[in-house]
Amino acid sequence: MKRRLREQVDRSESLEIDLEAEKGKVATAEEAKQKAEEARAISSAALNVAQNNYSEAQGIVDTLVSEAEWMRDRGVVLVLLSFLNLGSVC
Repeated sequence: MKRRLREQVDRSESLEIDLEAEKGKVATAEEAKQKAEEARAISSAALNVAQNNYSEAQGIVDTLVSEAEWMRDRGVVLVLLSFLNLGSVC
């Protein structure tokens, strides 16, 4: 009977150790999940910033292209004509 009691005590202690180990695993898994969620949030924020920067840059490029086309089509010719008119007046 003492032997059975001792076996039960040993088994109980072993189960307590296993339980503590499982609690540690759960805590570690929850911590990893939290870190992953934080990383996902940071990644989403960085993606939003990149998309906004891209939109702003695209707007600037569109404006520059439009102005360059205007200069190519009309602006340079008008500037040259004004120089030619100034030359003939002097």
